[in-house]
Amino acid sequence: MKKLTILCFAIFWMISNINANDDLSRLKLLFVGDVMGHSPQIKSAYNATTQTYNYTPCFKFVKPIIEEADLAIGNLEVTLSDQVTYTGYPMFRSPDALAEALKTAGFDILVTSNNHSNDNGVYGVTHTIDVLEKQGFYHTGTFKNQAEKDLYYPLIVYKNDFRLAFLNYTYGTNGLSTKEPTVVNLIDEATIKADIAFAEQLKPDAIIMVMHWGAEYQLNESKVQYDLAQKMFEWGVNLVIGSHPHVIQPIKKVAFTNKNGEAQTGLTVFSMGNFISNQQQTNTDGGLMVEIELTKEKGSNKAKIGDCQYIPVWRYLDKTDAKKPYGTYYVLPISAFEAGETTDLRLTNSAKTAMKSFGARMRTHLSKHEGIERTVTMAELGLDVLDGKNTTKGITEIDTTKPRMITPIDDNRYIIYDGNIEVTPPPVIIPQITTKPTDYQNPPSGSTGKSGEVIPTPPTKPNNITNMPSIESNGEMDKYLIQIQSAMSLYSEGLPFNNVIVKESRSGLFKYFLAAGNSLTDAKAILEEVQNTGFEDAYIVFNKLEETAGRDIPSEYGTEKGSENKVYKVQFGSSEKYVVPQNLPVNDLEILEHEGRFRYYAGSANDLTGAMELLKTIQAAGYSDAFVVTFVNGKPKQ
Repeated sequence: MKKLTILCFAIFWMISNINANDDLSRLKLLFVGDVMGHSPQIKSAYNATTQTYNYTPCFKFVKPIIEEADLAIGNLEVTLSDQVTYTGYPMFRSPDALAEALKTAGFDILVTSNNHSNDNGVYGVTHTIDVLEKQGFYHTGTFKNQAEKDLYYPLIVYKNDFRLAFLNYTYGTNGLSTKEPTVVNLIDEATIKADIAFAEQLKPDAIIMVMHWGAEYQLNESKVQYDLAQKMFEWGVNLVIGSHPHVIQPIKKVAFTNKNGEAQTGLTVFSMGNFISNQQQTNTDGGLMVEIELTKEKGSNKAKIGDCQYIPVWRYLDKTDAKKPYGTYYVLPISAFEAGETTDLRLTNSAKTAMKSFGARMRTHLSKHEGIERTVTMAELGLDVLDGKNTTKGITEIDTTKPRMITPIDDNRYIIYDGNIEVTPPPVIIPQITTKPTDYQNPPSGSTGKSGEVIPTPPTKPNNITNMPSIESNGEMDKYLIQIQSAMSLYSEGLPFNNVIVKESRSGLFKYFLAAGNSLTDAKAILEEVQNTGFEDAYIVFNKLEETAGRDIPSEYGTEKGSENKVYKVQFGSSEKYVVPQNLPVNDLEILEHEGRFRYYAGSANDLTGAMELLKTIQAAGYSDAFVVTFVNGKPKQ
């Protein structure tokens, strides 16, 4: 009798539980990190035969995961264009085909408010919206005009039994102002609070906030991020999802007090890292796919944030096909590809090592906080698994080029720009140029004038620079300066002048000046002599070296430069084949890949004076074409 009673109770409990589950509606959300479009990705997607672009292969190994979700949301951190001229960093303009590939992969919603929203002006904002609507995406964050924002913001999405409100903001747009009539949502606490209040009036089941915020390459969120998340929960948000740092930041439950004075916690994914990109900095070669389940009682409009799982993914550039010189970019679920191999894709040994290293680091990083990893198998992805005699431990890289020594990089350092002088660092007097050469050395090949025309090689002639008016000055007090050229990097040879003033502009260019006194007559005389020396595109500018007005002030909510960790390194060569140089006079060596070539950097200095001394040391070791490059937060300024 006792056994019968227990059995009856068990059956009753199971039936009750089933009925309870039947009373719940469920919705599976999937979020991914930054969808980037660097120049090598654009080249990789191009088919020269058809003269078209195709990004579909990039997402083939994550498509089954994306399609499982009820709603898949991505951060589109490029503008789209059909104007043929496509560019990567720092002005992202990708082919429309990228959006088509994302739709084919299974994405439903793309948010567009980020620091690159204005990379192609009004056209970039409006055309991106047109393409997303043509592809059938929900989208929010940028708008063609205020009237459209008033109509369609917040974004309301109906899926299954759920009604959701999505909000999206960015910390800034890299100093590029938003041109009327377009609108880019910027982080402003008063605006966000008002928008949340308006969203609540629409009575959604949940309000989901997608933020573009934080400092680049920082593995932990800032206090500003945490505090803003806390405020947004207090104002009525149910879930906060973050992007922008290009690395994975923690998933945390943020404590807050709701409007009824009750203590609660809100789930925040501070940053999901990169979904796909060509970034080479440490920890930028992957990111997270984050799955979050919403539940609610049927008939109600109050959703609960349920289980949170994440799938670490890694960007793989497959260069094993000699017919594709720029390779193919793939997003790979790490757990599937580290556990087995498939006939659909064979990873190189070095790629497997890099993928496993990234996975191990990120798992350790994430294990301290919320969320659990969801492991993915080859079978779930519908892939054939190699086993038995067909199992491989990885294949070696295919290199179709002959071994070669490290060669100097293409010399494009002497491009002359026209524009305002907008710099604040103190001037640096180049120490190497202390005497006037007897013969002018021709400008390097590839030089261009201010309008972009190629500068012809000037005739060899005596250096008449000795006739310049004598001005004892470092340029600080002079009314006029002669700008002789601008360069992508700092160098010390080939300028036949004493006391050259070097300034680093906020755009990363090094600008080269000569003091020209306070008299326009003297300045004109100096300009004539400079032009006679071969610098025909030199010109007179007002001395604004100390001006700081008009500089962009980084938002407290995030910045392109992050913590502004700036150092200077010496680039001394590049090659298509990876080679470790020997007998360097310094121990600090860094090798980065950029547009299909390995670039070699040595040493590190905290200021331009130290950088010049480092440059002399490297040049003395035989690398005469070496020059200084600015690194910001671990990456060279492009």
